[in-house]
Amino acid sequence: MDEKYGASWRRSEKDSRFHSRRKTIVDGIKTVLEMENCTEEKAQSLAQECQNTVVHSKSHNKFARLVKNMMSESHPFKHFDPADPELPVV
Repeated sequence: MDEKYGASWRRSEKDSRFHSRRKTIVDGIKTVLEMENCTEEKAQSLAQECQNTVVHSKSHNKFARLVKNMMSESHPFKHFDPADPELPVV
């Protein structure tokens, strides 16, 4: 929708927030596609596994914050040991 309508379709703050959070996750999936040269299904699977094991929540907001932090450092869906003290705070 962004390509066709730009930002005009998401006039409200709620729509902007919704779009922004999901776009961060989509950008993370695209980054994994490029880094690992894998299929979309594999990249989506990595994202889902990361959300389930690291975030322990269905919250797109928490997951989007994690992806944003990880994209600036390395692989956005790298596997974490939940006991790791270096685990990012979301």
